[in-house]
Amino acid sequence: MSVINSHSATNGPLWRSHGLPCDAWSDDERRQRDRLISFLFDRINFERLPAGSYVTSDFKLQRMEALLERLGNPQRDIPVIHIA
Repeated sequence: MSVINSHSATNGPLWRSHGLPCDAWSDDERRQRDRLISFLFDRINFERLPAGSYVTSDFKLQRMEALLERLGNPQRDIPVIHIA
């Protein structure tokens, strides 16, 4: 899986996979990275929408559950109780 490591004003984001810079990636790794980035950025950012342009029924857990499933359900490996 790709990770955003840091950001540099001259180089932009530094993507790393197995410690290799992105120019050393195979075409399959680049396509997988691009699909993952598209998936993440295609999500609705409710914080940027004007107030009143959505209703509470827009907030569904199914999308978050699908994202967690695609990531391998990492939340199951952390013994934590979250109280909000």
